[in-house]
Amino acid sequence: MISIFQLLIPLLAFVLMFIVGTGLSIRDFQLVASKPRSFAGILFIQITVIPGIALLLCQFSGLPQPIQIGILLISICPAGAVSNTYTRLAYGNAALSVALTGIASLIALISMPVLAALLISSKLDLGASSFYLKVALQLALFLCLPVCLGMLVRHKKTDWVNKNNRRFDQISIVGIIAIILAALFSHLELLKTTGLALLGAALIFTLLMMGLGLLTAKILKLEPRDGKTIMIEFPVRNLAIAALISISVLQATDYLLFAAVFALVQGGIMTMVIISSRYSTLKQSKIGGNYC
Repeated sequence: MISIFQLLIPLLAFVLMFIVGTGLSIRDFQLVASKPRSFAGILFIQITVIPGIALLLCQFSGLPQPIQIGILLISICPAGAVSNTYTRLAYGNAALSVALTGIASLIALISMPVLAALLISSKLDLGASSFYLKVALQLALFLCLPVCLGMLVRHKKTDWVNKNNRRFDQISIVGIIAIILAALFSHLELLKTTGLALLGAALIFTLLMMGLGLLTAKILKLEPRDGKTIMIEFPVRNLAIAALISISVLQATDYLLFAAVFALVQGGIMTMVIISSRYSTLKQSKIGGNYC
């Protein structure tokens, strides 16, 4: 199974990060420049507080090491592109979500190797400097390069990109589902013995990230629509990049098991958020229509 992962995961990560790049434009960077304090605060919390919470969860939970590494790995990843889809469906600020996902992905080229060396290499007794270089190389090839290529394609072929946006969303979702299924079916025995622990950790981590998103929005005094966007953005991590580091650097698939269960739990919760948001919007529109 590891050989199949080694072949497909880097390719899948490249494609998914290319799609992230096609969503970025000059307008997104202008949006960041127009609200530097808010964006800086949001990105800083993603880079520092989220991994910090993951580390505390690992230290006090007594979870098996593969699950702990999985939690730490997913926590240092940037937001995943599927957060943009969740945000649109929940009537959040899609432009803000796209900008955050894209900028966070570029910053991850610097932040992820540092965090990986600090948090993960020590738990696995790996050399921090060599581990840093391996992670940085993988991210340069399969995160930074495809994002930049996607931005270039968007700049040169804007109409084509806009025409295929829905298809890109579908590819992203199919790719994530493929990673989840592969991780689950390759570790059925481990899943049987640690299933409840995985579910509990995934649920707690998801709810903590959503709460952190709402708290961040309140501290930064964001509008309710933007607050909803941050609440969605924080728990949705980049599963493809987590899979890439697990397979290409750590050379193990069991660390992906938490990421897979986490994605399933998170998807269920986000579905409830979407249904609630759409119902609330529909109810308000009916009240407004009756009032008129």
